[in-house]
Amino acid sequence: MAKKKPTLKHESPEPCDYRTNADPKAWADEIPVFCSHDAIVKTSDLKPNPKNPNQHPPEQVKLLGAIIRGQGWRGPITISNRSGLIVRGHGRLMAAQLEDLLEVPVDYQNYASEAEEMADLVADNRIAELSDADAKMLAEVFSDINTGEIPFTLSGYSEEEYSDIVNALAEALQDQTKEQETAPEPYKPVTKSGDLWILGKHRVICGDCTIPEELDRLFDGNEPKILIGLIERLLLEVGTTRMIACDSTRETACIMEKTPEFTDIIVKRYVRATGDKDIRCIRNGKALPLEVIEELFEPGDEGGE
Repeated sequence: MAKKKPTLKHESPEPCDYRTNADPKAWADEIPVFCSHDAIVKTSDLKPNPKNPNQHPPEQVKLLGAIIRGQGWRGPITISNRSGLIVRGHGRLMAAQLEDLLEVPVDYQNYASEAEEMADLVADNRIAELSDADAKMLAEVFSDINTGEIPFTLSGYSEEEYSDIVNALAEALQDQTKEQETAPEPYKPVTKSGDLWILGKHRVICGDCTIPEELDRLFDGNEPKILIGLIERLLLEVGTTRMIACDSTRETACIMEKTPEFTDIIVKRYVRATGDKDIRCIRNGKALPLEVIEELFEPGDEGGE
């Protein structure tokens, strides 16, 4: 499922009466403070940076205010020792002002230059924008939120948005299941390594031509009758092409193919080209039943081509 950055659908969060009872490090006005900070400062003393490009729409500020009031301060407002202006936390300041909070936690930080300070100001929002939520993992996290214990809006999402994510995941899962059900099964070759196919007067072995014992099986003891150079030429040329050429000139082809899949292809192409279905497959000294051989010619089965 494609990842999509969620957006708020409501102008304001639902009323939130929840208040955390976790032990805070300090208090700012009546709000518990859990984050690291240097000082608790009056809200009216803070100075936003007039060059701040990061915009905070009203619905975001309202939601942030509700989260701060319900969960307490989990992140401070960062102020530059160099300029005395806010670097990180303009949205938190706006939320505090909306909630009529008189004090906020502040973290003072040093910056070597205005360029360094401004880069951090821009990065504050930009880095968050570059993140994507994994919808499946998000839904799993949502399932751990007991809405009987805390309001769902403290997650930053509405219950409607949660339902949309779960429904989208369910639809994607159904589509994936349908695709798996309708997808053709991987081709399973009829031939197995070591099988000897007898196609009329021709022979095909699924094996390794570099092994002398395999060559003995291929020629069935008739190799005094075939020149070594001819053996090499037969083994190097394309299997079906050579076999059909031999058949048309009344020669006998002895072919070795290493993979079961392409051995199946050689057999199928020979039958299609000659119309001769007088074929046998010997496995471990015994001929395969006819019904096994007929699996090569299932309708629409291309033998792995």
